[in-house]
Amino acid sequence: MSNQEISIGVRAYCNWESGDPESLCTSFQRGVKRAQRLARPDLSGVHPMQRRRLSPLARVVFYTLYQCEPQSGVPVVFSSTMGEIQRTQGILEAIADGDPVSPAAFSLSVHNAVVGLWSLVNGVTSPMISLAPVEGSPVPALLEAAGMLAEGWESILVVFCEEAYPEFYRPFLNSPAGPTSLALQLIPSHALAPGEGFRLALQRIGPGGSDGMAVNGSQALQQVLLDGGGPPVLVGEPGTVWQLSIAG
Repeated sequence: MSNQEISIGVRAYCNWESGDPESLCTSFQRGVKRAQRLARPDLSGVHPMQRRRLSPLARVVFYTLYQCEPQSGVPVVFSSTMGEIQRTQGILEAIADGDPVSPAAFSLSVHNAVVGLWSLVNGVTSPMISLAPVEGSPVPALLEAAGMLAEGWESILVVFCEEAYPEFYRPFLNSPAGPTSLALQLIPSHALAPGEGFRLALQRIGPGGSDGMAVNGSQALQQVLLDGGGPPVLVGEPGTVWQLSIAG
């Protein structure tokens, strides 16, 4: 695989970190960065009947995507290692107890449920892609978005999200405290207007793996974006190491 640097324009992003009693939401739009504490995501623009179907994870994902000011028909790349794991665990426990499983509950537990709801609520007929990366790595979704931009799409929405894992998984996997979501509006780097955003650089720097990496998963991308021009961050995947940075 080539080690050539891939440059992607970041026009906007929104990062939601769950907290109690308030969550921290950091956003970047039109060249301005701001942070605010919020008790819950505001989805007043979504019809109540549709809003009822949204899980806590889906609500956070919707909110961060809306903050990226999506244009009509923009494709979405959805990236989550576990997806709606709370719903899935509930179904597994019901099966173990011999209880019936609701078809509606099943349809909302599949990995692409959130991005499917996004397309239904917003009438999006453009491509919707759902990825389950190893250890939450942001690299597969960024590569997917870069490829779609190279094919001619003017804008791509990418969202990385996870929710708190059921207790069963916590001895084996690092779990967020609550629903988290990082959404970005990406455009070709050459299309960025002065002061509109910045360029995110992705480069494979050689073979290796996740062992010994200081930062893994989507936290690496959060660190790069929120630091706003800090040192590069390494992302370890099985067999390879990637570098994320803000391009000069």
